[in-house]
Amino acid sequence: MEHIVVAIDGCEHSKKVVEEGVKLARLMSAKIFLVHVIPRLEVPEELLEFATVERIDEPPQLLYTRAVAENLLASFAAVIKDAGVEYENVVLVGDAAEQVVEHAKTVEASYIVIGIMGLHGVRRIAAALGSTSRKIIENAPCNVVVVPR
Repeated sequence: MEHIVVAIDGCEHSKKVVEEGVKLARLMSAKIFLVHVIPRLEVPEELLEFATVERIDEPPQLLYTRAVAENLLASFAAVIKDAGVEYENVVLVGDAAEQVVEHAKTVEASYIVIGIMGLHGVRRIAAALGSTSRKIIENAPCNVVVVPR
């Protein structure tokens, strides 16, 4: 079975990215890995100590952001489920571009579907120089489908 990584950040444009991923998955009879990446958080020392004393594997701050990410993915996953496409929700932690690329390698994805900002002129060039989308495109182990705003 083919695999497609659909990476979303939760903005309004994410719905369009998911819809394009679903179209591609239906054409290929592929499974979607719906990915959202949480930035690595600097956790205060007191919180780490509390987590150690209470024997919590993940710091409470990360538990909260992971719960928010899982709820976000669940709302977008409804579109995939309604289309009858097999999928899996994936919450990762770290640099978004690096994590998406690594996950695509891990699942041997045929495609990564991502969004990109719809800026114009010089602003588009300036934004693209450091964008997550650009980093994914440059480092992807497979084809990348870019969905403009």
